[in-house]
Amino acid sequence: MGTANTMACMVETIGLSLPRCATMPALDHARESLCRRSGQRIVQLVRDGVQFRHILTESSLKNAVRVCLAIDGSTNATLHLPAVASENGAAVTLATFDWMSRQTPKIGNSRPASRLSVVDLHEAGGRPRPPAVTGGFLALYSQLAQQANRGAVLSAAHAAHPREGCLPGILNG
Repeated sequence: MGTANTMACMVETIGLSLPRCATMPALDHARESLCRRSGQRIVQLVRDGVQFRHILTESSLKNAVRVCLAIDGSTNATLHLPAVASENGAAVTLATFDWMSRQTPKIGNSRPASRLSVVDLHEAGGRPRPPAVTGGFLALYSQLAQQANRGAVLSAAHAAHPREGCLPGILNG
């Protein structure tokens, strides 16, 4: 998976965008609705006094590391996530990636290392789908930009039907 798609998935995993935002194709007819819901949610977050630091926590960054490893995200995440963590006083380093990589199943399979793309991942349930499988490793109750907690988002993701070969760890599980 390329860097831009990986980082979009990381932003969504952290909770800074709505579910399925990271993998939705640019020309998808649902994009307009997602944009409207995103704008409405941002306004509500401001009204509720929710700040960036309430969502971007060490726990949410570690969730992003775990999901990056599971979906076989870009190695550039090993630069970007620790940099963001450092700016926010969180302890996420290369050692975090190393330690988590020893426990995290690789379930993703998309370009450039595969014939499948991020669109295939979207059709398989989007970015919420892989954590639905690795949910036992994630902090489920960290705050998200959406109103539901992470546990509720992951429960909804179990309903998706993966495209064959896109998330082989799901099909074998």
